Amino acid sequence: MRSRMFITGATGFLGGELAAQLIKSPQWDEALFLVRACSPAHGRLRLADTLLKHGVEFKLIPRLRLDQIICGDLNTAFEWGKDLHKLADQLDIINLAAVTSLSHQPSLWTSNVTAVVNMAGLLQGLCAVRRFIQVGIATSCGQQAISPVLESYDAREHTQHFLKYTASKYAAESQLRKKFPTLPLIAVRPSTIIGHSQHGCTTSGSMYWPFRIARALGCFPFKPQQAMDIVPVDYCAQALLFLSNKRKLADRIYHISSGLIDSCTFAEINASITQAVASSPVQNYQYKSTTEISKLQSQFPELLGACDTKLVMRAIRTYALFSLSGLTFSNQRLLDEGMPPPPPFSSYAGLCEITSQTSSIIEQMQHDYS
Repeated sequence: MRSRMFITGATGFLGGELAAQLIKSPQWDEALFLVRACSPAHGRLRLADTLLKHGVEFKLIPRLRLDQIICGDLNTAFEWGKDLHKLADQLDIINLAAVTSLSHQPSLWTSNVTAVVNMAGLLQGLCAVRRFIQVGIATSCGQQAISPVLESYDAREHTQHFLKYTASKYAAESQLRKKFPTLPLIAVRPSTIIGHSQHGCTTSGSMYWPFRIARALGCFPFKPQQAMDIVPVDYCAQALLFLSNKRKLADRIYHISSGLIDSCTFAEINASITQAVASSPVQNYQYKSTTEISKLQSQFPELLGACDTKLVMRAIRTYALFSLSGLTFSNQRLLDEGMPPPPPFSSYAGLCEITSQTSSIIEQMQHDYS
């Protein structure tokens, strides 16, 4: 029986990078993509645009065929209709579709939990699922966890979730295991994904804005020597393809992370940015609490550009939940499978700064807080 790769969320940041890497491989011809679109032609146009934004050469775009597009989204899985026959094979599923905003979104739980469970039930009854990779987030471990967080760690009912978003990722994994015990589920949890190791923030400035705010204000809820677990999107996509393609895996849960060895401190990241843009280092940078930073709101428009100061402050408070935890995540399982370690953020943070100059801080922030 032939095996096909079925990818959801391919027009997103991580999904787009995964598709951009996949189109250069022989596996592409058998790949299927779930795309929110009114027709296959519309879906092909959306995915082609994503591929181009991720640096795919125009000459490769004809490899994307109409019959590779399944129109719809996770919330309409039972309405995929005439496209369902395409899924009646052996499938390797990589589920990347999700509502990822750090702000409250009414559709978050329905999309990230209920729809994922419904799709898994549909596909398990329809085809032979060889592997179902559910992409979550490492911080679904909760605020009570202690670094380095092991892949096996689970506080269960004692988990103190950071946000509804992280809670939804935890719930999706839990419900998939409970409702489908025979599903060949592999939970993959990236840490913080920022930029691309070769292209910086050209495609997306997601999660880079806190570093720009910290440098503009001269303070942030970052302690200078605090370790930050950050990976580039290209490494994350490589790891997902690696785990999907490996014939046998030793475990059922993996972190895609920097771990203790390749995590960087804010001081190292700041030095990298300063060197790249040939600017003066941030003088007298200080760690400050969100309460202290809130007293600077009147200075936000001057230092950050035109902005809704209350919205910026809410975003800073949200990010502080993660930064103050100081969590790093063990990547030993992934390394033991044979995946090389990620490049440290300090090796390409300067490139992220250079490629961010065409976007304001507030525009970047809207990637995560809209």
